[in-house]
Amino acid sequence: MPESGQRFFERSVMRSVILFLFTVFAVGAAQARVLIADNNPTPLKGDHVFSTLPEAIAAASGGDVIQLVPSETSYGQSVVITKKLKIVGSGFDITGEARKRSTVHGIVINSGTGTVLTGLKILNGDGFNTGVSIGQHGEEENIVIENCEVQGVSINRSSNIFIRNCIVNGGIKIIASKNVLIANNFMLDANISAGGAGNQEETTGVAITNNLFFHVPLDIGRITLGSLRNVTFSNNLLFASGFPQIYFDAEIRDNTFSHNLYFSGGVVPAAGYELVEGAFPTTQGNASSGNLVDVDPQFVKGVPSNTTRIDLTPGAARVLPNVQFLFDFDFRVRDGSPARNAGSDGTDIGIFGGTYPFRAYLTGGSSVPQVQELVTSGVVKKGSPLKVSVKARGN
Repeated sequence: MPESGQRFFERSVMRSVILFLFTVFAVGAAQARVLIADNNPTPLKGDHVFSTLPEAIAAASGGDVIQLVPSETSYGQSVVITKKLKIVGSGFDITGEARKRSTVHGIVINSGTGTVLTGLKILNGDGFNTGVSIGQHGEEENIVIENCEVQGVSINRSSNIFIRNCIVNGGIKIIASKNVLIANNFMLDANISAGGAGNQEETTGVAITNNLFFHVPLDIGRITLGSLRNVTFSNNLLFASGFPQIYFDAEIRDNTFSHNLYFSGGVVPAAGYELVEGAFPTTQGNASSGNLVDVDPQFVKGVPSNTTRIDLTPGAARVLPNVQFLFDFDFRVRDGSPARNAGSDGTDIGIFGGTYPFRAYLTGGSSVPQVQELVTSGVVKKGSPLKVSVKARGN
């Protein structure tokens, strides 16, 4: 068979396998219907298949599952969820046909209590500068965002919100909410706030734990923890490559900072600038214990050079490391690292410790199994059996 035909054959089998795995996943969805959104040029067929995510949402009932087939095209702008749904995408890093992503430009959860988002790439929506907005028009409960790449999350007057194992590019803003757990996420360009000035209602029961805050700046390196109130901030690893600085808003008060590690990356400043070492606050009702400041976490692989010089002279070229999450990086800590087993629970500080270790390196960040290996017996006559061996892995 010519190479092009062989590739077509493999892609056809792969699409059939993906559909089969979606179906297998659906068995565990306990009586929920499974609908599929597929906007590819040659989409899957069936009464339960829709070309857009809004169409699939409109056809779904509360408790249903919607699968987004990987595509080069986004599945919509500012999609609104008004019922309990589980929306499942292809995850972060997968092979073959599934290298395409399940992408949505903005999700608003409004009267969607109990909704789960998993394996999606969620970019900023049309008209607002955050990927996911929860409780924009009312109180929401029991929302889970997992294994997603998302450009920011806004949580407003909601409760029991769980964000885990995500790549968050931007920030998380929490207003007048309670019982929020932000665990084991990769936080790029980190800016996080909870409660704070101007909010008459308190934010309570917020735990930010075992995250990796990572920032490589264009000007001044800064990890921003803004207007935190009544937050437990523990077992996080903060890496700022640039001027080593953590910015704490003046409204930070009544928080507990425990067993975190902060490292500046040791970047050499341009003339006329000074390094400002970060320190966790102990005034205004804040408590700090067991934290490590200016201590190298000793990542296995992928840390930007600690000898990079940043020239801030106007018009000067700035040579900076690539600011993104790459699976070529390995943010586990080495044996002998000060972060190893140094968390408050006896596990590692950072995204591989705690109750929900970051599993995307192993699974591709999707609860739908992803094909790792596909082996066939080759070309067969029509009507003859075809032997197929499939190895898949899911989270």
